[in-house]
Amino acid sequence: VDLPKLVATVRGVEAARTRGGADGRILIVADNTFATAWNQQPLRLGADIVMLSTSKYIGGHSDMTGGALITADASVAERLNALKSAVGAIASPFEAYLALRGLKTLAVRMERQCSNALRVAE
Repeated sequence: VDLPKLVATVRGVEAARTRGGADGRILIVADNTFATAWNQQPLRLGADIVMLSTSKYIGGHSDMTGGALITADASVAERLNALKSAVGAIASPFEAYLALRGLKTLAVRMERQCSNALRVAE
């Protein structure tokens, strides 16, 4: 998916909706589970929220479950924080430790994965 093109299209739709008098905000959410921030940074490409499964590449050892929502928008962060507080959807200290442990080897694992994928593609 061409994320910058998608962002431009959505922002155009927002502008059209706003001219009609409606609240035109459309949140763009990108699932970055498999690309990870090592390969792609959707917030820099215009996404409002990035979600990812920490169970996959972030953890790296198939021994944890979790996820994350990331935003650079303060109003969205405030709404997400309220939901987190109301629902209780936060990682346990041990899950957080496992995610941090996996992050230590993420760069090595992603470099290897990308070089292997390139060799297969060639």
